[in-house]
Amino acid sequence: MKDARSEKVRIDANRLSNIERGLIVPTVEEKNKIIEVLEYPISLEVNEERATARRDISMKAMKTIKDKTNARDSMECPLCKGVLHYTVAALNGHVHGKCETENCLGWME
Repeated sequence: MKDARSEKVRIDANRLSNIERGLIVPTVEEKNKIIEVLEYPISLEVNEERATARRDISMKAMKTIKDKTNARDSMECPLCKGVLHYTVAALNGHVHGKCETENCLGWME
């Protein structure tokens, strides 16, 4: 019998992509949902050193951007030196960023 709670779990496409690439650790609920959808057990390994380095780089970029309000701009990506596009919400100051380079930095706050 399926757990009713696992049916309510939704995994954002960007988050799922990061889970698949081993950049972030899924929650227990997310892991159970992935197993349920794929219909077989899976092993999810995370390269913690890489994930930590990417998180630290993202946090530095966010701190640079955080001083701005209601902004939409781009900057040099601190990871690959490509173009990192970002927006800062006027309502709550949350920062969303995405590098143009495939599988590079990207986040939603």
